[in-house]
Amino acid sequence: MMKDDSWNELVKAYRMGAELGEPEAQFRLGSCFANGYGVEQDKEAAAGWYEKAAEQGYMLAQAALALCYSFGDGVPMDKEKAFGWYLKAAEQGYANAQCNVGNCYELGEGVSVDRAEAAKWYRLAAENGQVDAMIYLAEYYTAGTGVEKDLEEAAKLYLRAKELGAEEVPEG
Repeated sequence: MMKDDSWNELVKAYRMGAELGEPEAQFRLGSCFANGYGVEQDKEAAAGWYEKAAEQGYMLAQAALALCYSFGDGVPMDKEKAFGWYLKAAEQGYANAQCNVGNCYELGEGVSVDRAEAAKWYRLAAENGQVDAMIYLAEYYTAGTGVEKDLEEAAKLYLRAKELGAEEVPEG
């Protein structure tokens, strides 16, 4: 962990870049506000900076803003807006957002339940190395949910997830 003085200097630099419209600086300043690094924690300010960067297409900010809307952190909870921002980041190839899009389709959060669509997004995230998505997709293959039942494919996904550090993987 950095000393407070170091965070204060970083916050100053991020703020300068953010005020000039630099999306990475806006995202990083938002993260400082979200976590209270070098500034007093302020979820509304965090969401505001994330939104500025997200609107410029910065995928990490899009995913962070989606989380804000998912949980009502600094903005009113809005599952449809959360889904929209997850989707924007997912379409840029961000594996965690792809997994979250799959979760939205699975649970019907901000979008209608569609297990086949959930499987599609879990597959994309799994192909990009997202361990949770591997496990979700393996569960789908095991049960034949949203995909044709395929125990061999499920076993491969579970094994890959375990190789990447997943702790709770069914033995098979």
